[in-house]
Amino acid sequence: MNKTVLISIAIFGLLSKLLLIAFPTSANSSLNAMDISTGEKWWSTDWKYRIKITIDSSLVNESLTNFPVLVRLNDSRIDWAHVNSTGQDIRFLNSAQTELLSYEIEKWNYTNSANIWVKLDSVDNTSDTEFYMYYGNTEASDAQDASNVWDASFMMVQHLQEGGLDGTTDEVVDSTSNGNNGKGYPTDGNYTGPVGGNVGQVDGGVDLDGNDDYVEVSYDDSLHSKEITIKIWAKPRNLEINLWSTLLRYGGGTSQGYHIVEAPITQQLQFHIRNESDTVDIVHNSGWAFPSANKWYYIVVTYSQTNERVQIFVDGDKKLEEAHTQGVHFENKAIHIGCTWGAYNFWNGTIDEVRISNKSRSEAWVKACYESERDNLLGFGPAEEPDTTSPEITVLSPGNMTYATGSVPLTFTVNETCSWMGYSFDGRKNVTITGSINLTELSNGSHSIIMYANDIFGNMGSSNTVYFTADIPPPVASFTYSPISPAVNEKLTFSASISYDLKGTVVSYEWDLGDGDTGMGVIIDHKYSEPGDYNVTLTVKDAVGNTDTYAITIAIKETSTPILLWIIAVTIVIGIVVVVATYLTKIKKEKHGEKSYKMHACMHTALANSV
Repeated sequence: MNKTVLISIAIFGLLSKLLLIAFPTSANSSLNAMDISTGEKWWSTDWKYRIKITIDSSLVNESLTNFPVLVRLNDSRIDWAHVNSTGQDIRFLNSAQTELLSYEIEKWNYTNSANIWVKLDSVDNTSDTEFYMYYGNTEASDAQDASNVWDASFMMVQHLQEGGLDGTTDEVVDSTSNGNNGKGYPTDGNYTGPVGGNVGQVDGGVDLDGNDDYVEVSYDDSLHSKEITIKIWAKPRNLEINLWSTLLRYGGGTSQGYHIVEAPITQQLQFHIRNESDTVDIVHNSGWAFPSANKWYYIVVTYSQTNERVQIFVDGDKKLEEAHTQGVHFENKAIHIGCTWGAYNFWNGTIDEVRISNKSRSEAWVKACYESERDNLLGFGPAEEPDTTSPEITVLSPGNMTYATGSVPLTFTVNETCSWMGYSFDGRKNVTITGSINLTELSNGSHSIIMYANDIFGNMGSSNTVYFTADIPPPVASFTYSPISPAVNEKLTFSASISYDLKGTVVSYEWDLGDGDTGMGVIIDHKYSEPGDYNVTLTVKDAVGNTDTYAITIAIKETSTPILLWIIAVTIVIGIVVVVATYLTKIKKEKHGEKSYKMHACMHTALANSV
């Protein structure tokens, strides 16, 4: 590398430091990013109002699943002017507002009150469970889904809110998908059976006169289970009874199945089960008696054949828990509400909300249901409306300045919670982000950026357009090669490892080898087939497209040195051969002369002797 190149590098390094001081990059910037996370969104702007509803976890003793909760609406909880007159625009969503919840409207008295059952997938006992009620859409159609509010664990759900009972088949409607409907009795002659639509604990209950009124639900296999929970709201008309008074009975004759009764004289609540072998009724006495007439009581009985246990609850409190080891006997008999089989032992009073489940519910479930149905479980927030103002966005970085780097931080502030954020760079399509990022691989020149954001109500806001410039120094190309004095057909190794980029990374190395061949990579090998001078050029490129070029002329010599050595070697060999041959010839001649002399002497002696 010559002096000019070294001086250029030194000047470039000094300028780079000055640029870093004048225009700080993300590495030493004092700008703090404001990460924006998605908050509570608005499910749909077609609905103009919503209310957050909260379950008080202090009244939930264990986590519950698929729990139907009662939502009661009145003048203090909703502005009736904002909801459709038939309630068809009511919707319920989970806390994340990602899932619609199944619901059933049991009562809708527009401008006055409403009772709605909503199924929650889960209810937590450690923190309050939240869900939302949306309303205020004049175009919405009814979306009730009663059969999914009451899942497969419910065998029968009778709200008993129906008015105008007259003994018609299926006039008392089961809300589950099982269709365990019933009708009022007696039906002989003029209908004189129970009065429907009477004031109940939740909505309308069925009023029974204690003489001959009852509701009968026809037998169905769906009512058979050896895990049972029976729930009833009951209000006695008087406390002076001398006969059995039946709240509910499944079965008839001597094969009684099970029934819940108020015992004569003691007026204590009992649960009778016919044993599985159909030989005897087993009585489970709660020891609790109705303390007052004309008052509602929440009565629950559970039986588990698996655990061999019976429990009786009143108003959420456990009154009895004891063993039951003999199972339960079923026959194809109807369920009677308000009397025993054969139409006697009638209940005198009102009954509401009769449910039978194929699970032995927990004490926590029973308590939570009691609190829900007496309107003590839920808290209601104020009505909310979607905001119509756009979010305000301020871009903190980049600023209107020049940056000596290909990576610039994008930081900003937004004045409200957002459901979406993005930016447009140089007028291109929006890119979605969730917080601050780095704008990388910037090319040299002028750039622009605009930030956008949607708030939870669907309003979009945008920032001012920010203009900035990237003035990024190019990379520096350089290379070495070996051997230093190459010859024809000798392998040369070229290395660009001394190339560098002060502000980024060299991403490509392109070689022009001067003989028509090219190459790619940091290190390449090459051979020249002809002698001569070749101009080898290296071009390097960084991530944003800046390039630099470095060239060296390389002289390729003839392969003369090896031929000369070969000639010398051959000459030496020939010389050695000649010297050796001459020496051998001389020796041979000398030996031949001595032998001739001796022969001549011998011949001379012989001749002398002969004479």
